[in-house]
Amino acid sequence: MDVLFKAQLEKQLDSVSPQSILFIGPSVPGILVDYAHHNSRVELCHIKSVRREQAISHNKRFDFALVVDTVEFMAHEDASLLISQLRDLSAKLLWVYVQETDNLQFGPEEAVAHGLVLRNPENFGGGARLYEFTLKSYKPVPKWLNAENWANPSRWNKARW
Repeated sequence: MDVLFKAQLEKQLDSVSPQSILFIGPSVPGILVDYAHHNSRVELCHIKSVRREQAISHNKRFDFALVVDTVEFMAHEDASLLISQLRDLSAKLLWVYVQETDNLQFGPEEAVAHGLVLRNPENFGGGARLYEFTLKSYKPVPKWLNAENWANPSRWNKARW
């Protein structure tokens, strides 16, 4: 795992202060272990490898889900199912860390198709990318959708509708 990624992860943990974390990947980074150790009320759940039946069987919602070194090695359909399930049901904030490989099943096109946003415009070492999904930034509220202008007061007494 890249040093820049670890720095971003540490900064994110400080700013969000999640109480429940889901980590999917081969080994939990020391930063997450330390964070959970220093904050006794933090729940850290680790899933080493994901199979199709695991991707849809988890019923808990986590404040922060992090997928590292996983989707690169999954079949396209399984990776898509995992990301969709995490995004829709299991995580308030989702990060997906993807390493560039020759046979990459989950590339930039798939990430954008799932509503993920590239968090690091510059690649980490080795061409790795970090994608993020949070519902707050997925669809911003349009200007017209607010209580102030709901009745279009500028058109009062000008036209009958």
